[in-house]
Amino acid sequence: MTTPILITRFSAATWEKNVQYRKATSNTGCIYGAKDPVAKGVTLDAPCFVLELNLTRKRIEGIGMVRNSAAHVHVYDEEKYNQNVYQGNFRLTRTVINSHFAEWLGILEGRIFGTKGNLVRGNGLTRFPAKLVQDALWGGKNLSVEITRVFKLLFLSPKIEAAVDAVIEAIDEFPEDSDEDVDDIESDSDEDEDEEDEDEDEDEEDEDEDEEDEVVQPQIVVSKKRKISYEPTTLQLVKKHKNV
Repeated sequence: MTTPILITRFSAATWEKNVQYRKATSNTGCIYGAKDPVAKGVTLDAPCFVLELNLTRKRIEGIGMVRNSAAHVHVYDEEKYNQNVYQGNFRLTRTVINSHFAEWLGILEGRIFGTKGNLVRGNGLTRFPAKLVQDALWGGKNLSVEITRVFKLLFLSPKIEAAVDAVIEAIDEFPEDSDEDVDDIESDSDEDEDEEDEDEDEDEEDEDEDEEDEVVQPQIVVSKKRKISYEPTTLQLVKKHKNV
């Protein structure tokens, strides 16, 4: 199921008021007011994309993302526009839209402002026509899916990259192993093997002779970043004293 696309409309005055309110409240996302709730057919609390139409300049100012959940917030001087206010944390500016949808933006604005069946008429947040969401104009692609892709690219990826960077930084805190350390470990391993061979020979010569149990030296695994040691396993002890 694709995310619904809605339309909201601004005059020059209401757009300026919207910009001022967001600056005054340090709102880096979006906020839209209407006297009526969102159009029927949109699930309550469902995420929605909102095309911001500036009717004075006849252009799209941005695309916001909100949930279909309204509250009463004083944004505009006309109280009727404060009855159903929808807020969101994420918004694509016109510059961002133009960089990701350069080939589509002019076509989309032509469809909205320049045809007989234009979408400038209406009150509140109305539904963008479903037939235009999946249209040949977009090269067979779904407009809602493409908008979703850009939102994820801009607002989800940085969080993932930050998490990955934190892991890498933590790993880098471990010191690198020197070649000398590796040589010492290999030398110790060879000595352990020689000792095991000598012990086996003694066991074969005198099976009745008591022999003190000798603890197997812990093995050391050399990783890229650090050495990890562990205690000898039961299987190693059995192999060590199989002839006792």
